Amino acid sequence: MNFETRFPQIDNIKGIAIVCVLLLHTVPLAFLIESYSTLFIWQAVPIFLIAIGLTWYYSFRKSDSSTLGELYSGRYIMRRLSRFLTPLLLVFAIDLTVTIATNSFGPSMVSTIAMVMVGIMPTYLPGNYFVSLILQLIFIAPLLYYFFTRSPGLALIATFAIDLGFELSGPYIPYSVYSICILRYLAALGLGFYIAPELLSKGKLDLMDRRFVFIVPLAAMSAIFLVLYNSSSFPLFRAEWGTQNLLSFFYPMLLVVLLFRFHLYVSRIDRRHLLELLGRASYHIYLVQMLYFGFVVSSLFTVVNAMPPFVAWLIVIIARLGVNIILGIFSYKVEGRVREKLIKTGHGT
Repeated sequence: MNFETRFPQIDNIKGIAIVCVLLLHTVPLAFLIESYSTLFIWQAVPIFLIAIGLTWYYSFRKSDSSTLGELYSGRYIMRRLSRFLTPLLLVFAIDLTVTIATNSFGPSMVSTIAMVMVGIMPTYLPGNYFVSLILQLIFIAPLLYYFFTRSPGLALIATFAIDLGFELSGPYIPYSVYSICILRYLAALGLGFYIAPELLSKGKLDLMDRRFVFIVPLAAMSAIFLVLYNSSSFPLFRAEWGTQNLLSFFYPMLLVVLLFRFHLYVSRIDRRHLLELLGRASYHIYLVQMLYFGFVVSSLFTVVNAMPPFVAWLIVIIARLGVNIILGIFSYKVEGRVREKLIKTGHGT
């Protein structure tokens, strides 16, 4: 299987997804519902996770690891944890400082420490659940790759079965556990791993191939589900996350496939490759926006509420998109340079 060394298509997809995350926190909820944004902006996280499935499948394939022992090597764990923790440490330090200054620890120090161990900050920040998802993914991704390379069809069915079981159990699980558990996105990850070999080797999927013929009809059914439950949730699942569950994941998968197919058109529009840069820096941008929406946004609204509506919205859009993107890219570039120097001196991974 001949894979390229890089896939700008995946970077573009992640770039679009991180912009959608920022817009989700910028546009009023009422407008999101009225505009049926469940069909586009609200698909940011499922798209992210399907794209992550593609990325991590490629990473494992490139390493030529095949046994569970090789996949769970010490080098893999240390490399992934290093890339995960390095940009997170600054966020943790800032959050911890605010928590100490405001004495806003959780109900007990034990519970606070336990949450920190799974990637949750001492003072919970908006979107913090996604950080915990990535931490858990580090430890289950090798297992996913192992089974998807041996029996992709059965592995996909298994991920959906486990995801469904978790969603049905959701109403009986504490929300603090449910919200950060990777199992509620396991089907989305499974879809990424399932389409990865074909999509990454050929740059597109033959949707008439018997292995993928189910995608369009199930994506259409997912779209209908998203429209019907636009402002509500599926009765058997928890209500907090609306339509973001395995019943809708085929739709964002089709979006990923289409974005891959039309990559050349995107590249012609984005001649400066800004989307690619946003995609590569997406984790850093996500961490920055956690701090921004956790500590800055309320202060900003105190200022803009006294201004004319148009001016206020212009400031909000510039601040929420511009500031987060600029600071996220800056932290990504700084970490990249530091990592390069460490690698040259033999201390980096």
